[in-house]
Amino acid sequence: MTAFAPDELREAIEQDQLFLLFQPQVDLATGRPRGVEVMLRWQHPRLGVVHAVEFVGKMAPAGLDRQCLQWMLRTACGQLVDWRSGGTQVEYIAVNAFAESLTPALAEDTGRAMVDASLDPSSLEIECQPETIFDAQAAEGIRAVRATRVRVAFDDFGDGPLRLASLHALEFDTLKVPVTFVKTTGPLDDALISATVAIGRAMGARVVAEGVETPALRERVRALGCDLGQGYLWSQLVRGAEIPRIFAALSA
Repeated sequence: MTAFAPDELREAIEQDQLFLLFQPQVDLATGRPRGVEVMLRWQHPRLGVVHAVEFVGKMAPAGLDRQCLQWMLRTACGQLVDWRSGGTQVEYIAVNAFAESLTPALAEDTGRAMVDASLDPSSLEIECQPETIFDAQAAEGIRAVRATRVRVAFDDFGDGPLRLASLHALEFDTLKVPVTFVKTTGPLDDALISATVAIGRAMGARVVAEGVETPALRERVRALGCDLGQGYLWSQLVRGAEIPRIFAALSA
């Protein structure tokens, strides 16, 4: 993994080297697109496009994690406003939170982004990774965000450290079935997806299947009870300018 100096990371934020890619989430019952997930990338002046996994973990040691996530929230919300103004009705936008950013301050940052963009809180969803969700500080941050009516998603549900009893302490608006469950088609994987759906129903959460690449996988996760699908069957990761065209094609 490439080492990046703090000054490089700061310049990435301040000199507009970061950019967002997007992927639709599609209603499995109707086939119509509902929302969009955001993916972070860095157009590095020497290395070209750098995946988020290469640099996001280095933001916190440099003291830049909150500033970076604020940039993501501000940019994503602005993009949502632009889509809607142009006639593309994207219901919500989902932004991945960094592990270190899951604090009560996140509620302040999401609230500011919503107010600045004149958006209803239901237009935003914060995705949390399983590795840190049940940390005490992260749990407090999740509760604070949900108290503002911004939705919270549990990403890669079941693909990481999880004590099911811990779910009594936290509530989520969305559970995301990981790619590993979706792409492997044995009886155990079906049972894991069905269990995720059952847990989602019990807590009133919608369930999103990630990594749907074929019509057969779409029909499988739909039959198992998932509400939404996401994957290359509908769209690659694209720039914001491509979303209106993709939404129009999927809505036709």
